[in-house]
Amino acid sequence: MYVLQAAAFGLFALWTEPPGFLLSAVLFGLTAWSIPAIMAAACGDVLGAIADTTGSFDPAFLLAGIVALLGAAGSLFLKT
Repeated sequence: MYVLQAAAFGLFALWTEPPGFLLSAVLFGLTAWSIPAIMAAACGDVLGAIADTTGSFDPAFLLAGIVALLGAAGSLFLKT
């Protein structure tokens, strides 16, 4: 899947005529929905492991909240 996405991105950058854009869009469209599904499965595995270990989903949600706050704090240091 990642190889097809790499090809789609490369075609978009290197073949800047309508056929290149069309082929890039087709390749991207073939793979676009695979990554969210893979990530959902991976997150489900990790959250399931946390819930199995602790007996609750509360620690997983607390961890998600902490990481979101760290991301928000980190964004304050981005240059405009």
